[in-house]
Amino acid sequence: MEGLTQQQYSFGPFVVDPVEKVLLRNGQLVPLAPKVFEILLALVEAHGHVLEKAALLKRVWPDTFVEEATLAQDVFTLRKVLGDAAEGRGYIETVPKRGYRFIAPVQQIKVQEVFADQARASRVDSSRSAPFSRSSLRWAVPALVVLIVAAGVAWRASSSRARPAGSRAMLAVLPFENLTGDAQQDYFSEGLTEEMITRLGGLNPEQLGVIARTSAMHYKGTTLRASEIGRELSVDYLLEGSVRREGTRVRISAQLIRVRDETHLWAQNYDRDLRDVLQLDSDVAGAIAREIEIKLSPQAQARLAGAHAIDPEAYQLYLQARFFLNKRTATGFQRSADLFQRAIAIDPNYVKAYAGLADSYILLAAFEVRAPADAIPMARAAALRAIEMDEGSAEAHASMAFILSRFDWNWLDAQREFKRAIDLDPNYTTAHHWYALHLIGLGRSTEAIAEIKRAQELDPESPLLTTDAGLVLYSARQYSSAQRECEKALALDQGFGLTHRTLGLIDEQMGMHSEALAEFQQARGTLGEDPWMLAEIGRSYARAGNREQAFESMRALRQLTQKRYVSPLALALLGASLDPKSDEVFVWLEKAYESRINLSPLVVDPAFDGIRQDARFHSLLRRAGLPEIKVN
Repeated sequence: MEGLTQQQYSFGPFVVDPVEKVLLRNGQLVPLAPKVFEILLALVEAHGHVLEKAALLKRVWPDTFVEEATLAQDVFTLRKVLGDAAEGRGYIETVPKRGYRFIAPVQQIKVQEVFADQARASRVDSSRSAPFSRSSLRWAVPALVVLIVAAGVAWRASSSRARPAGSRAMLAVLPFENLTGDAQQDYFSEGLTEEMITRLGGLNPEQLGVIARTSAMHYKGTTLRASEIGRELSVDYLLEGSVRREGTRVRISAQLIRVRDETHLWAQNYDRDLRDVLQLDSDVAGAIAREIEIKLSPQAQARLAGAHAIDPEAYQLYLQARFFLNKRTATGFQRSADLFQRAIAIDPNYVKAYAGLADSYILLAAFEVRAPADAIPMARAAALRAIEMDEGSAEAHASMAFILSRFDWNWLDAQREFKRAIDLDPNYTTAHHWYALHLIGLGRSTEAIAEIKRAQELDPESPLLTTDAGLVLYSARQYSSAQRECEKALALDQGFGLTHRTLGLIDEQMGMHSEALAEFQQARGTLGEDPWMLAEIGRSYARAGNREQAFESMRALRQLTQKRYVSPLALALLGASLDPKSDEVFVWLEKAYESRINLSPLVVDPAFDGIRQDARFHSLLRRAGLPEIKVN
């Protein structure tokens, strides 16, 4: 069977497939919204020629009235995805008052239709591809060339991530499958997954690294083979399993898979009372340690043997609290705090619930859902109580370190607490993540970048962590590298609001004010009436010369203070962009100082460069014990 041919287009490292409606970069799928893909296809097909806005709107939205602003936003997004050094303008040119022109050289590729059929049959979902069936591959020569190039790129990528000889083994715990038939019980299976990750991460961190929860959860319900997951996460072993709960009984099936040859090394079923679930976690962890020959320290052996019985109701409340905390939303933070408190009321000695409660209040303050003066005393009390009950709790030490750094400005004790948390559990991603933010807030950019990279190794699929890696690089004024991290984050979650906010900050510093405004507006659509978004939008208007809109943003920000907590730093940021010499800017900065909120943006954020020469600014940094960085 010869089959029909289909047309594909290639430019730079990209290939556009009109039939499959996909964009590939070096053989790897690039996620695109359907309308954004249609715009790309139209531009590529008309490459070298101006495509009028009216014609483009009619083609992409034939039955719907859409404003030109929507088209401009989608073209902006497309430029970001293409992501060359000139913000995609090496590919797409704007023709003022007319439309757009695709200016990069485009080659047409003819591919046998049987190849397209095979691709459709083999595709697992919109973001990953399963292996092709070799018996049915009958490709045209150009398609074979494309495949060989893509395979070479993939091989180089996987080879670069291979584990060096003598380094520690890496393991990923895949999300435990919920066999109850009730989706509302997902919190239980996800909670067990997280508990297992924590338990395995503490066995012997020098010999065994464990991928963090966020990255593991990307594989919930996956149909990928063990070898494919292993390559994506750079791990040697996978632990997969299922859980079924009936009343106070829980049944868990678990199996350990060696990635390189997909060998099932160990499997076991457990049927226990729910109050013995912590011992069940210990039994599984101990069996895995023996199977992959991990040497346990006396302390690790004592922790495994010392798992105590727990009240089933307190445990379920704890798992529910973790479930809502991991949503990283304002409602989720408050709900998790309430659930942790209920668990503690049932079991006043529940160390992990106290550590979780501390994190709930920390994040309520850090995301400015509640005023730090209200939330941080609650966080401090919970963290201290957890450390008092278990000095070996890495989670509690990391929580205490964050409080000392961001809200107490006790930089030395914060560093000691961060190092203590990491010493106790080098696999605890949050400790590395928060320590990186602590370091960059003190202007120690080289150390901060190294620390955030350690966190990324443990949690490579986290859009939040990857975005914060971009934020660290932005604060270090490495804008191109920061932009690349944000592009990685968008590949993980195109709609992640914090990523768009960070890209807006980067665009501002690169002088691209209209692009920055578009990113901020997109972030606002996800984050809502966030004070910092209003401040950044106003600042973007001010820097673009639109002072009327900038003052309107300031009015909106002032009005918001009547409804919710607004950081004085957000007001100072916008005020400084309107008049850096204004006394009112320093009134807000003094309020920030008096409130003992996080002042680290003053040290490193380029947005405050306009007031760095003012003597009042230097005085504020000195009083807070913060360093002054040199700005080129």
